Amino acid sequence: VGGAVKYLLRRHEGPIRASGVTLSGTQVRLARQSLRQSEVSPDKYAFRKADFHDLPDLGPVDIAFAIESFVLARQTKTVFSEVAQSLRPSGRFVLIDDFLVPPSQRPARASSVESWVDTFRKGWQARGLCTVQEAREEAQASGFRLVDQADLTPALDLSRPRDRLI
Repeated sequence: VGGAVKYLLRRHEGPIRASGVTLSGTQVRLARQSLRQSEVSPDKYAFRKADFHDLPDLGPVDIAFAIESFVLARQTKTVFSEVAQSLRPSGRFVLIDDFLVPPSQRPARASSVESWVDTFRKGWQARGLCTVQEAREEAQASGFRLVDQADLTPALDLSRPRDRLI
């Protein structure tokens, strides 16, 4: 919790201010506590309880990122619109999350896959789960342009006992 902000602040020289936004008051508390225990100056960060469908005024930002949170969006279009309003004209939005494989690339037994995906969406409240192409189209409608895309699936290590158990 707050790990990405801590990572960036520890590795960046010069003036920087980072803000973290989460729906969870517990995560805000834990992030603040974690950074207080680190060597990062408290004037360099802020964590707020807020909804990324209605972002607080963070001032113009150079970079925004969403790590494993986009799938929780009720309306993905709104997320792109809100982030676009917060970014400077040359700003970047980094989105790291799970995405669906396009229908044309799904296995032959797609009906069982669709049933599993629906169960996943409901159980994890992952209403924002979509294909990369769908996200790209919504991002473009908010003025974004895709700069890079990487599939990190091959980097997954699912050989740990807990992963096999799950």
